[in-house]
Amino acid sequence: MTLFERYCEYYKPLLRQFCNTLTEKLPIDSFKGIPHPFIPSWGKRYEQSMVKTAIIGLETCGWSPELPEYIGQVKNEQWESSFDMSEFQNLDYVNWSNGTMNRYSFWGFVMYFLASLYGVKNWEILKQRKHADILNCFVWGNACAIERWNSHGIPEGTSPEAHCVARETAQTLNDFQHIQKLFAPQVTIILCSRGDCNAFLRNTDKALLWDRNGVRLWAVDDNLIFNMPHPNNMRWNYGADYYAKTIRTGLEEHGLFQPMQEFLDCDKEAKTILNYFKQCKKYATNTKDAIAFIATELRKQDAKMTVRLLCEILNSLGYHTSYGTEYQAGRGSYRTIACAWRHYQEGLNQPDVAESIALAFTKPNGDYAYWDY
Repeated sequence: MTLFERYCEYYKPLLRQFCNTLTEKLPIDSFKGIPHPFIPSWGKRYEQSMVKTAIIGLETCGWSPELPEYIGQVKNEQWESSFDMSEFQNLDYVNWSNGTMNRYSFWGFVMYFLASLYGVKNWEILKQRKHADILNCFVWGNACAIERWNSHGIPEGTSPEAHCVARETAQTLNDFQHIQKLFAPQVTIILCSRGDCNAFLRNTDKALLWDRNGVRLWAVDDNLIFNMPHPNNMRWNYGADYYAKTIRTGLEEHGLFQPMQEFLDCDKEAKTILNYFKQCKKYATNTKDAIAFIATELRKQDAKMTVRLLCEILNSLGYHTSYGTEYQAGRGSYRTIACAWRHYQEGLNQPDVAESIALAFTKPNGDYAYWDY
C-alpha cells in the first residue's frame, strides 16, 4: 500500500466522525463561513528523504471549501477536497503570504531555515521555486485543524457558536499522534506557542532534553521534536537566525544532519559520511533505493560523490551485487548507477529523483557515472 493510500484510509474515518458530530450538534447551514479542517500534506520528495522531517505551524487561514459544502462531500464519499495536496506539492506555498514573505512569516521562515540548513546563500531564490528538492522534502502540518476566531480567514456573519463547536470537535484531529503514525518523522519542528504545542503533543510520550531561550527539545525514542515561537513572534525574541541555527545545531549533535563538501571522496571525512548515511538502511530495501536516498541528500547541498565512496557506503550497509559480492568502483558500479537512474526515470516516472542520481556520482575523471551505461 502506498503512502497516499494509507493516508486516505487513515483519515477517512476521522473525517466522517468529525462531520457526523457537527451535524448532530447543529444544522449544516450553521457552519457557513468556517473553513473545512486541515489535515497534513507532504512533499513529493519526502519519501526519498533520508532524515524524515515534519514542520508544524499553528493554522491555515481560509482553507476552502467551507464546512457546509465539505460536510456534503464527505457524506457522499467525495474526497477530492480532503486529499488534494497539489497546491503544496507544486510549491504554490512560496506565494501564500500575499507579498509579505519575509523570515518572520511562517513560510518565509520555513524557506529561510531550509536554505540555511542546506547552504543556499540567498534564501529568497527559493521563492522562485529554486532548489525544489529541499522545498519538497518535508511533511507540513498544523497544531489546529480549524483556525481561530480572530484569524483573517473567518468572514463576518459567521456564527461564533458554530465556530466554537467546530473547534471543539476538531480536537481529535489536533494530535501529533496522527503524523507520527502515518509519516514517522525523525525530526519535527513545531512553530507555535507553548500552550498550543502542549495540546498538540498531549498524547505523545517524550523526554525533555533541554529548554533554553524559548526553545524546547524533546526526544521520542531516537527522534527529535523542537518547539519554538511562531515566526511572527521570533522578531521580538532572538531573531530568525538564532532559531534556525539552534535547529541545525541540535540536528548535528544528534547525527541527523551532516554538512557536506562540494566534492566527497574516500578521505578523512569518509568515516563521518559513512556514519551519516547508515540511516538510509531504515528505508532502502535494495541498492537502487539506497542510491536514490544517498543522491537525494547529496543534491540538497549541491554535493557530488565519487563512485568509490558510494561503493564503500553500499558495502558498509550490507548491500551486494547480483553475484553476492561487494561493490567496487568501475564499469560494473557505473552500470548499477545507470540502472538506478533508468529505474526512477523510466520505471517509476520520477525524473526529479533520476536527476539527483545523474548528478550525484562521478568517475575519477569527473564525468558523471551514469553516462554511456
